[in-house]
Amino acid sequence: MVKTNKQVVIYARVSTKEQEREGFSIPAQLKFLREYAANNNLTVIKEFTESETGGKAGRTNFNKMVKLLIQKASAPNPCKTILVEKTDRLYRNFKDYVTLDELDLEIHFVKENQILSKDSRSNEKFIHGIKVLMAKNYIDNLSEEVQKGMLEKAEQGIYPSRAPFGYKNVRVNDKSIIEVEPDDSKVVKEMFQMYSSGQNSLNEIKEELEKKKIKLSSNAKGVNTSAIRKILGNSFYTGRFYWKDKLYMGTHDPIISYQLFQKTEQMLKNRGRSSSRKHKTKKLFQGFIECAKCGRILVPDEKKKKYVYYHCKAGVNKKNNQCDNSKYVRESELEKQFKKHLEYLKLSDSLLNLLVHALKSSHEDEKEYHIRNLNRLRNEYEKYTDRLSKLYDDKLDGTITKEFFLEKQEEYKLRQQDIKQEIQEHEDADKNYIELGIQLVEILQSTLKLYDKATIEQKRKIINFIGSNFSYENGKLDIEFRQPFNIIIDTNMKFGTKKAANCDVSGESPLWWAQEESNL
Repeated sequence: MVKTNKQVVIYARVSTKEQEREGFSIPAQLKFLREYAANNNLTVIKEFTESETGGKAGRTNFNKMVKLLIQKASAPNPCKTILVEKTDRLYRNFKDYVTLDELDLEIHFVKENQILSKDSRSNEKFIHGIKVLMAKNYIDNLSEEVQKGMLEKAEQGIYPSRAPFGYKNVRVNDKSIIEVEPDDSKVVKEMFQMYSSGQNSLNEIKEELEKKKIKLSSNAKGVNTSAIRKILGNSFYTGRFYWKDKLYMGTHDPIISYQLFQKTEQMLKNRGRSSSRKHKTKKLFQGFIECAKCGRILVPDEKKKKYVYYHCKAGVNKKNNQCDNSKYVRESELEKQFKKHLEYLKLSDSLLNLLVHALKSSHEDEKEYHIRNLNRLRNEYEKYTDRLSKLYDDKLDGTITKEFFLEKQEEYKLRQQDIKQEIQEHEDADKNYIELGIQLVEILQSTLKLYDKATIEQKRKIINFIGSNFSYENGKLDIEFRQPFNIIIDTNMKFGTKKAANCDVSGESPLWWAQEESNL
């Protein structure tokens, strides 16, 4: 094989025995890809193969390939190219879209005669960008459904996470509850009494615990003062708990009185800095824009309680003179430039057709992934049903002890509860999938009008939802937009589509208003 500057890796995969029989075997894929590499003078530095099923969590060699590509990315002769037979051989599930998209790779789908990279045609990048966005949203939806379930538990007074030191998680009648752990709870109460008295410091409590060989968690190597401080500041021990910054009355028994907790809390404040801070409304671009010269975040200054200016703190520091990007810029000028970019999000008819095509294609992938996972989960649920039945028979036959029976029965039932929750999460995420596609079209058709009608907080969410990296220098605001917005803007600017969106805005709140900011 003739060596070139372009190094590549090969990836081949089969997910079922049926695929092996139908001609998708790994040896056949490797032969096909090796010939392609030889014909195109590509140097294969590593081959990765996978024979795991599509429903199995994780792929050992896929992860090894990703690790190698990350390591080789900064090498003198980098490797940033994957050869694979076709799309479904590489992307087992939606998480794979996300993982590979972040590596800025060149991917050759040889049988499909397609090369996907940053230099791909606009329509190819556009469709891929939509798929990545939808993939991320599907994963996010799964996470959101988990959070919803936890919030429901919190509202019922049930702490939806692992119990802190002094308590234990148990299951009673298929319900998860929290009970006081007799020995550990005595330690907790003693810690509060020692500190609230004002006679003992955190270090002295630490020494006392070490003397008694007490650990505050099963995996801790020793005792540290931060763990003690965390316990002393936790209202959970009074029968109350915080979840998502909201206080709930728990169904668990308290270990200490609320009066003792307040006394301890006051002692902590007297001896250290209070953690409470006044909430201040952030300025429009606060925390978003970097100085293009030195990389520091531009900071806002308000003049006459009316005008807001941004500047690089290092640039105006005359003593250090660390940066020559010293000019102030008005917030209104930054906003004017940002809005100019928003004008390019208006979809042309051709882009709208591409978007619909991408959404349909992405939905087919999602549907297949959704069905495959539901089948896997239902089969697993039935497996544990069979195990419970066999366990019961073994108990009746006297082949296992009562203790073993109870232990395994709890383990299997607990796993079945988890499987039920996973099934519900996939069902809910699937319902939201098409809704997102519809919302995406509406968002792109009315972004500028939505922005103009928004509050400062809502505008910040729009800015964060659409853009990922902002920098400023010499009067110019540069923006890196998130997918697929970057592709839409690049395409529209290329063909000179400069007309702003001109359509009615729905009265409903857009998707991003409900999202949390991630760049703050």
